[in-house]
Amino acid sequence: VSISTSLRGEISRAQTAELSLVTAVGAEASRALRVETSLAAVQSQAAASQVATGLTAGTAALSCLHLYNLNMQSGTYWLGSNAPFRAYCDMSDGGGWMRVISLGALWYSCTTAALGDASTSTFTGANKLADVNVTYLASLSTNPLVYRLESSMTPTAYKYVYIKTTSTFVDTAVAWGITAGSGYVCQTTSYAACPFYSDTVWVAGNRRIDTLDDRQYLGGASSSDDAHRIFFDYTGACQCYNTPAGCTQGVCRCFSYGPSYAQISPFVLSVRQSAL
Repeated sequence: VSISTSLRGEISRAQTAELSLVTAVGAEASRALRVETSLAAVQSQAAASQVATGLTAGTAALSCLHLYNLNMQSGTYWLGSNAPFRAYCDMSDGGGWMRVISLGALWYSCTTAALGDASTSTFTGANKLADVNVTYLASLSTNPLVYRLESSMTPTAYKYVYIKTTSTFVDTAVAWGITAGSGYVCQTTSYAACPFYSDTVWVAGNRRIDTLDDRQYLGGASSSDDAHRIFFDYTGACQCYNTPAGCTQGVCRCFSYGPSYAQISPFVLSVRQSAL
């Protein structure tokens, strides 16, 4: 009897120890689960902080159009996948426009490099992104890019020129490298209203939107309106129709419009993807 009682005591103590061990293991497992859950939450927050909002170089967005699809507002953002750069994104007129050139002066010296600061909403003088930043945008897709030339000319029906093209942007080339037959153009009030006419009528060395010859205008089937011709280059690379004071033909670019006595005007050139 004494041995039996002693054995039952040992069994009871073993069961108690086993229960304590199970309880301890359960507690450790619970703590491990809480740590794992906390770690997952931290990782989730870290991932959320890396969303490509373009607000920092570390969260650079692919393009202004990507930011537009995130409902971001017009402003300065970081763009680029491998080599982030700052650019101004205009979310009006269909959204997703990256500003390439802002010319508050009458002309600037053509260059493939960056010039001034094109990433601000307000500007004076000549400001331009480096050509490599524009070609980066083209590398994101095989879809054509759309360039928008915005001038200070009136009426507003002639204020915007849109060019859809697969040509490579080169600031030192004729008409920024946009070759005849490479895309489509129009001169109209908004991106949504642009019918994109064929640009095959352009001739080498004289890139222009010409309301007299090319019929790129708003209105009827024909027009003798010569007042709203728009010239990018006149006879060669970096040529102004009229030579502004201080500008040397062949090395400077300006925005010219009007008849044979073309007017010189400040302008803004922006670009966006035609589709993601």
